[in-house]
Amino acid sequence: MSENIIIDRILVKNPIHAYYGDGIDIDSSKNALIINSIIDVGDDGICIKSGKYGNKENLLTENIIVDGCTMFSGHAGFAIGSEISGGAKNIKVSNCQFLGTEIGLKFKSAKGKGALVEKIYIENISMKDILKYVIIFDMNYNTKNISKEFINENDQTLKENIPCFRNFSIKDIYCNGAKQAMKFTGLSEIPIEDILLKNINIIANNGSEFNGTKNIIQENVNITINQI
Repeated sequence: MSENIIIDRILVKNPIHAYYGDGIDIDSSKNALIINSIIDVGDDGICIKSGKYGNKENLLTENIIVDGCTMFSGHAGFAIGSEISGGAKNIKVSNCQFLGTEIGLKFKSAKGKGALVEKIYIENISMKDILKYVIIFDMNYNTKNISKEFINENDQTLKENIPCFRNFSIKDIYCNGAKQAMKFTGLSEIPIEDILLKNINIIANNGSEFNGTKNIIQENVNITINQI
């Protein structure tokens, strides 16, 4: 619930075993600039959220710029979710590097804690030695930790908080070394939709998987499989 935030040239360092030890979380806020910073943590490096489950205020996170940041250890270099029940839009991440991070770009939510996430622009990201995925979308993320009140199929709260991730532009991505290039897992009722993947070069042990998606556009996407 904050506005007009500038985070410039800071160092965030947590132990690599610090579960829930995120670096910087922007939650239900707008007009934020995160630049020229170094993050080395136990959980997500920079993460966008907007409320937990059933956000009654419908507080959107919007107008966020991340530029020129370096991420080392962490579950993800840049993440959106999983608690995003207020929605998010108008977010740009550019000119960053992820070195030894578990996942590069991580977009996650689940029934009961999602909403509309759109107009996300990612460009000019370099990665090296990513332990799992370069890019992952997961709309069934960590459902075992959602309260029973939010996973009842007849619950109106659940119906109003289904994640809808669409209109992403992800381009100029380079990764040297990962377990898998990309994995998209959407919902049958609301697929991950209208995603542009352009100028992407990845060297990984495994390729890409797309499930529960619609209109994934790939332009100049090159994945080189390591010969293990």
